[in-house]
Amino acid sequence: MIKVRRRLAYWGAQVFLYRHWSRYHNMLRSPLPIQQKKLLDILSRNQNCAYGKSHHFSKVLSGPKASCVLRYQDNVPIVRYEDIDPWIQRTINGECNVICTEPVIAAERSSGSTSTNKIIPITQSLLAEIQAGVYPWLYDMDRSNPRLNACSSYWSISTMAKQPEVSAGGIPIGFSDDTAYFGGFMGWSVKNRMSVPGSVAKMPDMERCRYATCLYLLSDPDLGFVSVWSPTFLSLLMDFLRDHFTALVDDIENGTRHGEPWDGVAKNPKRANQLRKFIGLPVGQLTMRIWPKLTLISCWTSAAAALFIPQLKRWFPQVRLQGKGLLATEGIVSIPIGGDDSYLPCVASHFFEFVDVASAGGYPRTIDQLEPGKVYRVVLTTSGGLYRYDLGDLVEVDGFYRNTPSIRFVGRADRRSDICGEKLTPHLVQNLMQKVSQRLNVFPSFAMLSPALGKSPHYQLFIESSTSQIEAFAKMLDTELQSSHHYKQCRRLGQLGPVQPISVDHGMAKYETAMRQRGMKAGDIKPTALHPDTDWYNKMVTC
Repeated sequence: MIKVRRRLAYWGAQVFLYRHWSRYHNMLRSPLPIQQKKLLDILSRNQNCAYGKSHHFSKVLSGPKASCVLRYQDNVPIVRYEDIDPWIQRTINGECNVICTEPVIAAERSSGSTSTNKIIPITQSLLAEIQAGVYPWLYDMDRSNPRLNACSSYWSISTMAKQPEVSAGGIPIGFSDDTAYFGGFMGWSVKNRMSVPGSVAKMPDMERCRYATCLYLLSDPDLGFVSVWSPTFLSLLMDFLRDHFTALVDDIENGTRHGEPWDGVAKNPKRANQLRKFIGLPVGQLTMRIWPKLTLISCWTSAAAALFIPQLKRWFPQVRLQGKGLLATEGIVSIPIGGDDSYLPCVASHFFEFVDVASAGGYPRTIDQLEPGKVYRVVLTTSGGLYRYDLGDLVEVDGFYRNTPSIRFVGRADRRSDICGEKLTPHLVQNLMQKVSQRLNVFPSFAMLSPALGKSPHYQLFIESSTSQIEAFAKMLDTELQSSHHYKQCRRLGQLGPVQPISVDHGMAKYETAMRQRGMKAGDIKPTALHPDTDWYNKMVTC
């Protein structure tokens, strides 16, 4: 019966999603008119809110359509979160018509790659914009992987152990059910194909969440698709599963949790006996035997996350990995379409501008003005009340599909480290780490550079590796860093000492714990090749 329901949910979704996929592909032939229409639609609906009046939306709407973007850029400034925080605080405190005329139905916390908590308002129109990007991706994914038609899925959307929260104005922070992001019918379809119920994420602590998640996953031989944010999240989950494998199997046999009665996973001695045969298998063989139908894993694969893909592949050597594209709490920018490394902008979702990071001054580019090989900073205008919002993410144009550029996420524009004028960025360090890994054939489970102050400032490389080459890795990384003019100058002048390798155990788990203590959600925690804070030794070594 469960398999029949999954098939019905799958085929119903295919019928529903096809028109969205077809419409999206047609839009890629001429993206600029679609973008202009999106901008005018957002501004016309919100010209009478406080922000719209303050920034002269009505003036932007008057005049020829062809020049609406220039009028918009002349009248409305590019902003960062701190610029609009007072407007957002008024909104989540219950005031209406502040940043948009539409009611705010929920809000989400976001941390990005900083420790500052941000709250992003969500409207029904913003959800529709996100779905306008997600739906074509879902159809393309299922169409490219027909084996998924009778399989279950594991979705990790919200953070584990997240407790209900409401703003001072009575607006819920997050949704009670993650399937709300997919909309009515698609929410039903996704829910009926889930291997792990959404209620598991609401358990009060991380340990219980992970244990229950592993119980559900181990009980399900039909798992075919996994969607997580960070590859390290899944690797850590598999480490937990391996460390608790015997206890988990015993619970599956008896229908218990930690040996106590539980109404979650049903008693299944047959599955338990099957799983016991896999005890002692190497990690790659273990996952293949547990989930023989597992076909696709969706997670971050670019920028700093790329450093942790080899570790994930050790767990899942024969499973296809697909990158997420660029999906932020504030909005959706790109989706993977037609291949693992091709990410196309969600032209029907929001209005996009692109700031050329190599050029000072001038107007930001529209989607039709992007050039191959160039790196741009993404600026969003959404139906959630964000107007010319600097997302802080960098994308590189790596090709074209029809008449639309393919854009690849390459890192963050901020969080540089510059204690002595060396001007290191996570993007640069990540690329150099990858180069060193390839040359030495050393792929650390965790690697992060951070500055250390004191009498002789230098950078510490916190590295977790089973090899004895961490000294060689640090030395080669220091050499590669000197390909950067500013770092080389600081080293040459003695302002910076050489990179110091520091061997760590359970590096990602310690990093995750430290970031959660700073207020970040577990689901928002992204691995980074460089962190500019100077207090990481105590967190990674002495804790």
